[in-house]
Amino acid sequence: MSSTWLDIVGSTIMGTLAIFLILKMNYQISTNSNELTTNGMVLGNLSTLGSVMENDLYKVGYRISGDKINQSTLNKFSYLTDLNNDGTAHTISYYLGDTSQAKFTANPNDKPLYKVTDNGTPQTMGLLRDCQFTYYDSSGTQISDTSITGRRKVKILKVYLRYESGYLINNYYQTAEYSRKIRPVNLK
Repeated sequence: MSSTWLDIVGSTIMGTLAIFLILKMNYQISTNSNELTTNGMVLGNLSTLGSVMENDLYKVGYRISGDKINQSTLNKFSYLTDLNNDGTAHTISYYLGDTSQAKFTANPNDKPLYKVTDNGTPQTMGLLRDCQFTYYDSSGTQISDTSITGRRKVKILKVYLRYESGYLINNYYQTAEYSRKIRPVNLK
């Protein structure tokens, strides 16, 4: 009889351990699936935003004579271009807002990236952790002078974007970065 009880107790312990192992494996698979899905969304969103900005920034100075860049700071870039190919100059500005403008998101680091055409209403292009512009002359030397004289030397600009997921997974935000040097044809 004691042998039967020992078999029952042993089977119960082994069965419980097997259930716990299956539950742990299920949890791990679920967590990994969430990470992969979120990482794919982060990369997709960042890639789309980077492509839109890259397309816009190649048009800096299109059909514009004279000064083509209005502002060139770390977090704001404003330039002139002929959007409709009709001889009318339009001002396009990209700038990063602050965290207080993105209170509706669960990520406290999110800041909206705005795009403004002329004096229109700012369009939110996405929520980012960071957006920085760096400027270079024709030889590839970085320009830190943001005066009119400095802006006239700009021939290449670098865009850096850092994007984070909207919520925590395993106590951290999924992160992706985008960095691209753009040489607008009309800044030669």
